[in-house]
Amino acid sequence: MLCIAAMLLVAMAFRSLGTAFQAAPAPRDEASLVVRGIYRTLRHPMYTAVVAIVTGLFLLRPTWPMAVSAAVLIVFYLIKARHEEGLLAQRYPEYETYRQRSRGVIPFR
Repeated sequence: MLCIAAMLLVAMAFRSLGTAFQAAPAPRDEASLVVRGIYRTLRHPMYTAVVAIVTGLFLLRPTWPMAVSAAVLIVFYLIKARHEEGLLAQRYPEYETYRQRSRGVIPFR
């Protein structure tokens, strides 16, 4: 169920991003800061979805290799989000205000 919710979150993120989507952390030159849809409340819904998926997979198969893999992926995405936020703050003056009123990778943080 957690993985299904995560896939729904990914779909919502893609819909909100539209043409601003890019796999690289740096914003596209022609893009503007997206603060609509799921991005209104959650700054990194795709990263949150990955965290939910690896957590769900771990809960389905709670083994040491799965725990280590999940932990590595979660730490990777937390670091990537922090790096991306630095790039977004440099590009968009309004990013800090947006950051203060929205949630990060872990929604309750």
